[in-house]
Amino acid sequence: ARYVDRLGSSGINAEYGDKRNKILFNQYCQFMNLLNDFPDFEVAIRMFAITKKPLTKRDFQRAVRASTGTEFDHELVDVIFDVFDEDNDNKLGYDEFMMVMKDSIRSRNALNSNSLNIVNPTIWETYMNCVRQEMYKSYAH
Repeated sequence: ARYVDRLGSSGINAEYGDKRNKILFNQYCQFMNLLNDFPDFEVAIRMFAITKKPLTKRDFQRAVRASTGTEFDHELVDVIFDVFDEDNDNKLGYDEFMMVMKDSIRSRNALNSNSLNIVNPTIWETYMNCVRQEMYKSYAH
């Protein structure tokens, strides 16, 4: 819930109307492709952590391009930063962002390998459920 709360308190509606509250299906697919190429992405991101350099939107795009061969839509990068930028300085903290990404991959792997087992909902699953609900709302109108 704390990630979703950041969307509401970040001034998105005032600045962009409803546009940035929605993630389009192609943007969702872009993000899922990143998770499939996560080891390469992690190496690129870790370089910033080693140098203690904060990750800007531009750096994030470069890491995505280096690991997937494609770029994210700027709107998707904005949403990622709105959700994961804890202090609203337009820079991502490595530790929390990577923890959530790894948690997502672990939960996906657990669900894929043992579809009959019940897996406790994770922060990531809660976030993705919210994203799905918003996507359905945007297509329902």
